Amino acid sequence: MTVEYEEILDMCNFNHTYVLCVLVVIWTIWAYTAVMSWKMRKIPFCFNERVEIFATFGILLIVSLLNSMCLLVISIYPASLGWRTALVYTNHVGASIGYWVVMWEPTYACMFHRDEYFQYWINILKEDQMEREYEYSSNLNTDTTLNLIEYPDIPYKAHSTHGSTLGSTAISDIYTTDHGN
Repeated sequence: MTVEYEEILDMCNFNHTYVLCVLVVIWTIWAYTAVMSWKMRKIPFCFNERVEIFATFGILLIVSLLNSMCLLVISIYPASLGWRTALVYTNHVGASIGYWVVMWEPTYACMFHRDEYFQYWINILKEDQMEREYEYSSNLNTDTTLNLIEYPDIPYKAHSTHGSTLGSTAISDIYTTDHGN
């Protein structure tokens, strides 16, 4: 039995053995992650992800500790709506912050500095000297051309030849109603 519903109290009560087994699995995964991270500490990181990894691990470690503490130490946890709600919010905020710690920079760069960010990644891949594995040509054209075609009845449509030396053309459609006025 893992969880049973107490109809009189209108709440679920969980089996402590089950909770302990789940927490053992979670903390075993944490221990494995810590050991593997320690073994990888001498690998050079060219994308500066070391800070992101440690920040994300720290946030998720705090969330895991808080969950373990609530489930094991706080005896009124199943009956306390306040504790359960606080833990759910903490889990959601921790997961969101953990995600955005890793993704804020690439998201911002893709939205506001797309071409520079694309060139930055191409340069990193060139330095890695693994053209065959990444399937790109090391003599990639660094100039991005944007050809505008005006149609009389529809907005401008832009065609970018970005990545055309990769064997496929990445096409971006940009629509505007300005028509050059």
